[in-house]
Amino acid sequence: MRVTGFERPLARDDRRGRMAPFAVAVAVELAVLVLPPATANPTFLVAGVALLVLILAATVAVPWERLPGWTDAAPAVAFLIPFMLLRHSAGGASSGLAPLVVLPALWIGLHGTRRQLDVVVALIALALVAPIVLVGAPTYPSAEWRRVVLSVVVCHLVGRSVLRLVGEVRERAAQLERLATATRTVNRAADPRQATCAALRSVCGADLGLLLEVRDERLVSTGVDGPDPGRLSVLLAEAPVAISAALHSGRRTTVPDAASEAAFFANLAVSTGIVSAVLQPVCRDGSPGGLLLLLGYRSAARELSSYESAALDVLAGEASTGIERVDLMQRLARSAEIDIVTGVSNRRAWDRQLGVEISRAARTGLPLTVMIVAVDGFRSFAETYDRHAADKLLADYASTLRSLLRDVDVIGRSGAEQFILALPDCDRAGSERIANRIRAAVVPGGAGAPELTCSLGWAAWDGVESPEQLLVRADYQLYLARSSGTDRRAPSAAPTNQAIKSGQVLPVTR
Repeated sequence: MRVTGFERPLARDDRRGRMAPFAVAVAVELAVLVLPPATANPTFLVAGVALLVLILAATVAVPWERLPGWTDAAPAVAFLIPFMLLRHSAGGASSGLAPLVVLPALWIGLHGTRRQLDVVVALIALALVAPIVLVGAPTYPSAEWRRVVLSVVVCHLVGRSVLRLVGEVRERAAQLERLATATRTVNRAADPRQATCAALRSVCGADLGLLLEVRDERLVSTGVDGPDPGRLSVLLAEAPVAISAALHSGRRTTVPDAASEAAFFANLAVSTGIVSAVLQPVCRDGSPGGLLLLLGYRSAARELSSYESAALDVLAGEASTGIERVDLMQRLARSAEIDIVTGVSNRRAWDRQLGVEISRAARTGLPLTVMIVAVDGFRSFAETYDRHAADKLLADYASTLRSLLRDVDVIGRSGAEQFILALPDCDRAGSERIANRIRAAVVPGGAGAPELTCSLGWAAWDGVESPEQLLVRADYQLYLARSSGTDRRAPSAAPTNQAIKSGQVLPVTR
């Protein structure tokens, strides 16, 4: 079977170069014929040369890519006919041209298949035997039988050896191509964990590719390709010996019989059908631990080939690089959405989340409230104390706010001393309770500085207004609260913008 990924030997761009050996053979045969004793038969000589030139011309002109694959052997087979004519014209067995008979076998070994080689060797035997039977002595004496046997055996051995070597080269090239493709995929994938598992199966012939990572003192599965065993998790302290050895030593470990191992492997064998496994630790920052690649096989344990072993090392390195890259990008993306001083969402990230919450409220019909909290006297505090103290006050207060809110609530920083809250499924009564909790919590000044108060304003979404309109109403309520002094709160009495436009003053409570 022809190895995939390689062009046919007589592809238009390569055929001249690949037929060059036959052209050289023509020149050699003609040169040999003029050597003494020059007794060539003109008729057979002209016929042989003409046929060789015709074969070479046809080889260049014929569109072989449109013909069936077995026709690739046609030039090598056709060469035997002019070979017989030229050999006979030069005296038959005494011509000295017999060594050229190996050329078709060599060419098939380089460019053909095993079946084509068997056919060509059989035709070589026929080309050598036919003159002995049809012409006989003295041109082809009985001693030629010995030469025929040796020539056929040599052609077969040479062809098979070349075919095997070329097959190994092609397979190695195909393996390198698969490995290169796999590494590119892992490096470019949005999810290198899944891509690594797929690459394990592709390159190493595994039935299961599994990625395990250490997280919070547990080893959990974070990527899989093949039969899915479901979410796997095991405490590091309870991990099987083979896993612990691989993680701590950084050396590849083989599990020859998964079913007889600890519960982790036994369960894996039941859920996926694997019989044996290979554990490949992945080094991060130059030391093992943290990542483990598992190759599962539905056959007995075997030694990995040198290529598979090298490929596994390469994939382990690429997996480490790819995962670190994606993790870094995710951290950068998260940091771009976090206020560096307080650790809460910045305004851009909070605005995006508000849009999500409004869409959810529109879909579910549940209430949504936006609340703005401002620290009273912050500017005077910042002028009196240093910047570090001001930043610490805001960070401490952000932590206090988080402790007062629910997990579903979204907190962000919208100004120097302002925090903005999105409160899903929070009606007017719920907003009042949250506002009271926030006002009751003091703003710690720290380092002998006085405690500060806060003022609040909030508005409930009316079901149709835009996020910008909702924020305008909440901000206006904060303005009303702060214009009445400090430690004030001002809820929106009705979800309408008309009050703001008409200049009505909504109730401000203490």
